[in-house]
Amino acid sequence: MPAEVVRKLEQQRLEAQARVEAAQRLAEEQESATKGKGAWEPAVEEWPTDVVASGEPFLKLLDKRQVEEAVDSFDALFSESDRRQRARALVANLRDAGEYRSLLRLPPDWRRVLRRLERRFPNFTEVVNYLRSMLALAEHGDGTIRFSPVLLAGPPGVGKSLFCEAFAGSFKLYLVCMRMENAQSNAGLAGSEEFWSNTQPGRLFDALVHKTHANPLFFLDEIDKVSTEGRYDPMSSLLSLLEPGTASSFQDLSFPWLNLDASRVLYICTANDAGLLSEPIRSRLKVFDVPQLTPAQSQRMAVRIFTEVRREVFGARRSMKLDRAAFDAVASLTPREMRRVIRQSIGWALFNSRRTVLAGDVGMAMNVPKGTMGFGFVRSP
Repeated sequence: MPAEVVRKLEQQRLEAQARVEAAQRLAEEQESATKGKGAWEPAVEEWPTDVVASGEPFLKLLDKRQVEEAVDSFDALFSESDRRQRARALVANLRDAGEYRSLLRLPPDWRRVLRRLERRFPNFTEVVNYLRSMLALAEHGDGTIRFSPVLLAGPPGVGKSLFCEAFAGSFKLYLVCMRMENAQSNAGLAGSEEFWSNTQPGRLFDALVHKTHANPLFFLDEIDKVSTEGRYDPMSSLLSLLEPGTASSFQDLSFPWLNLDASRVLYICTANDAGLLSEPIRSRLKVFDVPQLTPAQSQRMAVRIFTEVRREVFGARRSMKLDRAAFDAVASLTPREMRRVIRQSIGWALFNSRRTVLAGDVGMAMNVPKGTMGFGFVRSP
């Protein structure tokens, strides 16, 4: 890093530290001024309590007193007017939303939901069984969706991403997908530090502060590809977030004066090679090695996906079918590829005024050169 950039960053860090120290001095002066007259109390406005009154399970996400106390220190904390305005805008949003967030309940038919997932993803039986035990515990607790962080390990194409998306959709969880292979710092998850001029809160802050539920699902894809070299380790914030005890006092680096309870956030991570993860990260995750589909499982999955796509296109009408060669070609694909290829293959068949998907349609959808997969191609009219 150029020396000039290093000096500038160090200057910004020192300025941020000076603002924090100024705020501390201000608090001490206020305490001294009120000594002997009773403890100083901030002016706490009325915050909404609709979530509490609803009778639904909830979590106290933050403490309104901490927020109101911070407001009185903004002039000392932030020398730049735009940062003061940004902080005050956040406070206004927090006052509107309140201290509490709902926790999403288990659906009454959660056992049947898991059975459907297991049929759809037969190579995830071990994962589904783990979820059965965790959700049974949750059902006898507060009835909300809860399980310990999970790592799905396995080669590309076994359906890890599809499973996570299907699980979130089946349980109506708010899903945050983060592709970790390109992460250069922990800013995406936990925000960028306050002294940066372009500081922004992370995805976790946004999900907790601006969304409805305190138990969203974070899908962290390919965490084994994250580079942990250098000053800004993308995995550093994850270590504390995966532990409920430390996650209950989460601070986004962009708003370090605000504590959030992130202990109920759900995590599903994926890795191609779990052995590349550090022991501290791996020890915080329930690790599952997801196998490739067997040929029989691939065929059953091809049937299910074709049926799903056909229903999406035609509704309840059974107006399309696969010929044997097309079916064999689709069943040879990974779950990730099946849906895309099937959908495009149906499109090619319809383009050629047919209600039967042929092997050539599949070849066109896969962009395979003629003759390389043992089947012919359809000539467009």
